[in-house]
Amino acid sequence: MPTPRVNFADLRADNGSALNSSLLHSHHYKQSGHLPNAFYVTLCTIFQVETNPADRAVIGRAVFILTVLTSLGYLIADITFTIWDIKSGLTKQTVTTGLFSIFISLIWVTLGMYANRLGRRLLKSSSVVNDLRLHSKTVFKVPAAVLVTLLALVVVTISNYSAFKFYWDSKACVEVSLDGSLCKVIFILRICQTFFLLLFNCCVATAVLSICRTHTIGVRRFLRALENDGQTCELKHRRKFMKAQFSASHNLSELYLPERCYREDSDSDTGNEEGDNTPLLSYVQNPESGAIASSSNGTSIQYSGPRSTVTPTPDGLILSKDDILFSYWKLASRMRMTSRVLQRWMASWIAFTILWLVKWIIAWLHHPSSYLEIAQFVLPLLMTLILCTAYGEANGEAAKIISSITPLQDRLDVIRALPNINIGMTLYSKPIEYSGILAVVAAIGLALSSRMILDEFLPPSPHS
Repeated sequence: MPTPRVNFADLRADNGSALNSSLLHSHHYKQSGHLPNAFYVTLCTIFQVETNPADRAVIGRAVFILTVLTSLGYLIADITFTIWDIKSGLTKQTVTTGLFSIFISLIWVTLGMYANRLGRRLLKSSSVVNDLRLHSKTVFKVPAAVLVTLLALVVVTISNYSAFKFYWDSKACVEVSLDGSLCKVIFILRICQTFFLLLFNCCVATAVLSICRTHTIGVRRFLRALENDGQTCELKHRRKFMKAQFSASHNLSELYLPERCYREDSDSDTGNEEGDNTPLLSYVQNPESGAIASSSNGTSIQYSGPRSTVTPTPDGLILSKDDILFSYWKLASRMRMTSRVLQRWMASWIAFTILWLVKWIIAWLHHPSSYLEIAQFVLPLLMTLILCTAYGEANGEAAKIISSITPLQDRLDVIRALPNINIGMTLYSKPIEYSGILAVVAAIGLALSSRMILDEFLPPSPHS
C-alpha cells in the first residue's frame, strides 16, 4: 500500500489521527496567521477590489481619482516652475538638471500609479492572498515591513519640509517672474500626491516582504524534511552495514546539523511558520515500540537501542524521488509566479532609488551637503537594501536544497536533474543574491568615501 501524501499546512487541527505528532505541532512548524479580515477589507477598499457590499469600491475609485488629479496637477505646476526657472538664468538650474528633476518626478508618479494597479492584482489573486501573512524578515529584531514604512515616512517628511522652506514663502516663484501663489499650489499638491503614492508603495513593499518570507519558510520546512530524511537514511545505513546497537550517547542529530538547529528555544532558522506553500511529503508513522515503519520503497528500519532526548527521525519521514521532485517543483513554480508578478514594481523601485541617489550626488557637486540631504540620500538606499535582502534570503535558502538531499544511489538522477529547474526569486530572470547586494553597498560606500577624501585633502576652489 503506497504511503499517503500529506500537506503539512493541513495539520493544524487535532483530529485524533496519527498525523498529530509532537514534531509537526512544535513551534518550529507554526506560521503567522493570515491578514485579519478587517485589515483585508480595508486594503480591498483602498485598491478598488469589489467585495460585499459592492459600494466599497466607490471609496477606492474616489481615492484613485484624487491621486490622478493631484499627481497631474503637481506635474504640470512643477514643470511650469522648472521651465521658468531655467529661462530666468538667475539660479544654477540648467536644462540638464531641470529635465532630470522633471524625469524623477514623473517616475515617482508613475511608480505610485503602478503600485495601485499591482495592489489590486495581488488582492484579486487567491494564491497571493494566501501567501500574505503577518510576518516578514527582521532587521535588528524589528519587522522589516515596519522598518521600511517608518523609513519611507521619515524620508517623505524631510523632503516635504525642505519643499515647504523652498516654496511656501513664495520667493522662489517671484525670483523667476511667476505668481507667488503658484508655489503654494505646488506645495499643497505635492503633499496630497505624496500621501497617496506613499500609501500605495508602502502596501506593495509590505506585500513583497511578506511573500518573500512565506517562500523562505516553505523552503526551510522542505530543508527540515530533507534533514530528517538524511537522519533516517543514516540510521538505516548503520543498521544494515554495522549491525550495531546505539546507546543514548549516540545522538544522530549531531552527525548532520549543529546543535542550534535542534534547540527548542531557537526558531531563527525555521521561523514561527506553517506555510501553505509547503511541499507534499510522504508520511510514515513512528510506532510506539521504537520501530520506524516501512518507507514508500518497502524498506524498513528497526531501532532497538535506548531513546535519546532528540530522536533522529521523530516522525519517520522518508522521501521518495517523486516526493523530492514534486516538492522542489512546487516551490520553484510558486516563487517563479510571484517573481513574475512583482518584478516590474521591484525593478522600477530600484531604478527610482538609483536616480534619486544620482540627483543628490549631482547636487553636492555645486554645494556642500547638509544633514537633511544626507538623510534623504541614505534612508531610501536602506529601504531598497531591505527589500533586496528579502529576495536574497529566499534565494539563499533555496540554494541549499540540492546539497541537503541525501545522495543515495537511486537518487543520483534526481540530484542531476534538479539544477535544470531554476528556483528562487528573480528580476527578469536575474536572481538577487547577498553577494550582489554587498557589491552595490561597497561601490556606493567607495564613491562617498572618495568624495570625502577629495574634500579633505584638495584645496578649495577659488570660485567657491
